[in-house]
Amino acid sequence: MSRDDGTISGDIALEILVGHQIDAAAHGSQQFSQIVGGRPDQILSDFSRNVGGLVQETIQQVRDDLAAEPQPTDNSQIANTADIELVFEDSSELARNLDRLSDQCVDAIRALRALLSSSALRQSAVACPTSAARVQKRCESLVAELVALQQRARLLAPAWYSMLMTFQATDSALDRQLRHLRNHVTAAGTLTHSLWRLTTRTVSTTIRLPASVGLSTIGAASYVTLWRASMMSAVAAVAGAAAGGATVSAHKAIDANDWQQFFTPDELEKSAGEFLDNSPVEFDGIMRSLALAWSLAGHGGADVEKTRLSDRERQAMTHARTVFRDRLRQYPAIDRYFRRPASVADLMSNAAEIDAMGGPDTAVLRVIVKEADPPHFTLVLPSTKHWYSSSPIPNDLASNISIMAGDESALLLAAKQVLDETTNRYDTGISKPHVAVVGFSQGGITAARFAERYADEFTIAQVVTAGAPVSRVSIPASTSVLSLENANDNVVPRLDLRPNADNAQHTTVYADHGGHNAIDYAVNAAVLIAAAPPALTAFMVQRGDRASVHDHYVRRAKPKK
Repeated sequence: MSRDDGTISGDIALEILVGHQIDAAAHGSQQFSQIVGGRPDQILSDFSRNVGGLVQETIQQVRDDLAAEPQPTDNSQIANTADIELVFEDSSELARNLDRLSDQCVDAIRALRALLSSSALRQSAVACPTSAARVQKRCESLVAELVALQQRARLLAPAWYSMLMTFQATDSALDRQLRHLRNHVTAAGTLTHSLWRLTTRTVSTTIRLPASVGLSTIGAASYVTLWRASMMSAVAAVAGAAAGGATVSAHKAIDANDWQQFFTPDELEKSAGEFLDNSPVEFDGIMRSLALAWSLAGHGGADVEKTRLSDRERQAMTHARTVFRDRLRQYPAIDRYFRRPASVADLMSNAAEIDAMGGPDTAVLRVIVKEADPPHFTLVLPSTKHWYSSSPIPNDLASNISIMAGDESALLLAAKQVLDETTNRYDTGISKPHVAVVGFSQGGITAARFAERYADEFTIAQVVTAGAPVSRVSIPASTSVLSLENANDNVVPRLDLRPNADNAQHTTVYADHGGHNAIDYAVNAAVLIAAAPPALTAFMVQRGDRASVHDHYVRRAKPKK
């Protein structure tokens, strides 16, 4: 995340809350319309025939079984259920009819239960025990099926209302299709039972939907409903953790009569994390819910591809790099920035430079090679540069969600791809090349996940992060971690709701000023870190060392048609 205060603006929040629901509807519509096995109207017709045939076959079997039993002489009728008949003239009537279906199911359940508890049925058990047992079993089965149907109707009604409201508000084209939608569903059932005979008549459900909107409408409704459920569960869990953490911190402050010590961002982060860790909802569960929401909206893909810059793009990047280096002259601590890094400050300046060079259409990933024996490779990753759903680059908001959830993000995949390509150019003479991974914000999270994911393929000696929430990443013990956190960067580094470990493996350097900005981190690193950590020393380029810089340009892969 690349904004100085670590937050996102209102227009982006609106795009997520509204735009993602439109995207989820479109994605669900597309996914359901691609069901294998025929056109949507043919699939529904076959389904209806199969279900109807199975019901009639079951009924006939019961009739045949009962006809073989001795019949009592009392022909009195025990109970009847009302016919259930639904006709949906248009889509706006569907939810209301689902409510009526639920109520009629309740009436039918009551009638069946009355039959089961009737004295006549108990009397028939004496004269014809086998038939009575089968009647009882069949009635109990019908009650269970009606209960399930009633529950589904109750769940589907609000989902359908929600889907209609979303479509009508946001997608006029789909709305025109919905106005042509006609659902004709008739379900009629009559249960008649006497002491000597059980008769059940069921008319199978018939669904007529235009092929163009049938399954696609069902898919749209399902995806929008699931998206809302995923987002609501994640937001509710975060709000609960924040409220719980604030309450715990407030109690500590009241007990100690010291609000300055116990009601700080650090203390709130710690208390909220502890509250969450001790609750049924885990942090990973929250992130998985968010990742599911992004996936439902069609933004969870991780495929990437290298790209060649056009002459215009190359000129724009050259200009951006020149402007960036002119800007560094305002900061005496880092005005002599070297792309071939000799310090942690140089590494942070590299991260800031590739952020400046990258844009809304292309991400820049950098691999710095110290050409020693064997070579040492420093992978520098960019921060978030695109916040909207239509992002063509791997370092976007969708990758933020994926990498926090521990999934394979587009940026993580791009990092592996460019490092493989670079290491393959060199004869390392070893099976696992020596690697250090550096990143600011999303780049830092991805650097930590890279060490966690690819420890079997590379000897990852050092991870350097700045303004990144990495405390919940399981980095192998063989990898050293250096984290930088600025005093005014109060949001992003705390998103994992847990302070960094304080041990020999993980060192965190805190600065008393600076915000969520890669240049601020470079300046503070120049002032606070006099020498590189021991594990990083071998990657630093000193006078007389040979080194080369490889910039890679990456975009998200275009969807296959």
